Order: sequence, then structure tokens, then C-alpha cells
Amino acid sequence: METLENDSQNVYITSLEGIHEYGGNFRPFPDINPAGQLYSKNVQISIFGKPQNWKDNIINHPEVLQFLYEKKIKEIYLPDSSVFTGTILNSTDFYERGEIRGVNIMGGRKTEGLILPSQSSVLMRTADCPTIIYHDITNDVLIVAHAGFGSIIDKQRIVVGFSSRYNESVVDDIMGKVPETDDYEIHIVCGIHYNSFVYNPSHPIYGEDNKKILDYLIEIYGEIAVPLGLHHGGISIQSIIKKQFLDYGLDVDRISTDNIDTYSDPRFWSHSRSVRLNEQISGRNGVLVLHK
Repeated sequence: METLENDSQNVYITSLEGIHEYGGNFRPFPDINPAGQLYSKNVQISIFGKPQNWKDNIINHPEVLQFLYEKKIKEIYLPDSSVFTGTILNSTDFYERGEIRGVNIMGGRKTEGLILPSQSSVLMRTADCPTIIYHDITNDVLIVAHAGFGSIIDKQRIVVGFSSRYNESVVDDIMGKVPETDDYEIHIVCGIHYNSFVYNPSHPIYGEDNKKILDYLIEIYGEIAVPLGLHHGGISIQSIIKKQFLDYGLDVDRISTDNIDTYSDPRFWSHSRSVRLNEQISGRNGVLVLHK
């Protein structure tokens, strides 16, 4: 991973040293370019973990709203990604929930994400599921989408034989909504590592279904989807997303992934870890994306 010269117009977090929480003052973060490609100056990405719980109401994070106000951002969208729809919405599908510090709070919809207008932002609240940021630089079209395992794989179709939705993956919906271009960037950020995201084929209750899913992933996406083999059952969500984009003919050099593992890194909230350790609080991380 190569660290490039800082660009104050873009923020991208990929290392422990680059992760900060909001304190008394908001500070810019270091710019890290993991794939070596040029980033557009119209997009800014910030990633936040503990101690704050980003599942909270946005009014509990006044620093964010002040930061958006200073950046002349007019709206912040808050998608509800609690249901794996495999689809994204237009910004006009959301409705206004209020206004604070000159920033309109937009919410009210269950969706994986949206096409983000200029002069607006979106806060994705996740705890193990990666976020996809797709930017068509030529036409300045920006899509931000929740990309959990259920967002990119139709598990119902694999297990019971009929589809639960129109698309296999939210990637299909993204690609159906962007014009053709050779100038784009794709970032897959802040998700769980395959060492920790395991579908155990020997599980006494779910083993049979887990094996169906693992066999399907290996058949369709290859060994990169289950890097440690069928016996381990660890699934690489990031590799599956990347392969889905590559199947649309996109360039692997324009797709970046970070080194964050929400499960093993205590600075992040992890739903899987909280379940395994029976923790009382299962918080959410925040992925804030600005479209300038």
C-alpha cells in the first residue's frame, strides 16, 4: 500500500494511525491512496469508529453538522440499510426530517444507498458490512451503497431455489444506473475480514445451508471468495464485490480496498464480535461521504 502526498480536498482512511474520533475540534485526516490511482477532488471520505456510536441520532454529532455547514454541504442523507434490498434509490426518494445548522436531514427510506447529488453528503452506519463508493468522474455521478453479504449475494435463491429480489447484488443496480465511462474510481471500505466472517459448513444446525452457499461462491466467484478453503468457511465480501465489478468489464486498478477489519480491530464496532462475546451494546461505525 502506497501513501501519497496529502491532498486537503480528499480524505481516505486506511490505517489505524489515520483513524480519529470527533473530539472538541474537527481535524482533517491524512490522505492515503491504496491503489495508486488519482482521486477526484469532488469526493471526500471519512471513516469513524469508537467510542462514539454512529447509530445514534445525527443531532448527537454536532461536530459533523458543523463540518458539513462549513463545507457548504446542503443535505445529509441517512439511509436505513437494515434490510438487504440489493437496490439503491435516487435522492428524490428521501424526505426531509428536519434542518440543523443549515444542513437538511434526509431520511425515511430502507435502501442500500443512493445516487448522491453534489453539495450533499451521506452517512452510512455499518458494523462489519463494507461500503461501496462508486464515482463516475467524467459525469460526476457518485453512488454510495451498503454492501453487506446479503446485499451482494441473494442467499435465499441459493438455499431455497427462488430469488428474493430482482438483482443478485447491489453492484448490479449500481452498474445499471451509471453511464459508460473510462474515468471512474471505486472504493470498498470499512468491512470485516474473511478470517472472521465464517460460514461453518460443519455447523450442527446451519451447516448444510452454509455449505450450499460456500459451494455457490466458489463456483461463481472462484477461490478468492473463500480464500482459506471450504473447511474454514471464511468469506471475503471485498473479493466478491471486486469480482462482480470485474465481470462488468471494469478495471481492477481502479478498485481499491482498505486494510480495515472491523472484527479484529477494537477501535471499530463489530456486530459479529458483539454477538460472539455477548456484548450489551452493538454500535455502528460511520462512513461519511461528501459530494462537493
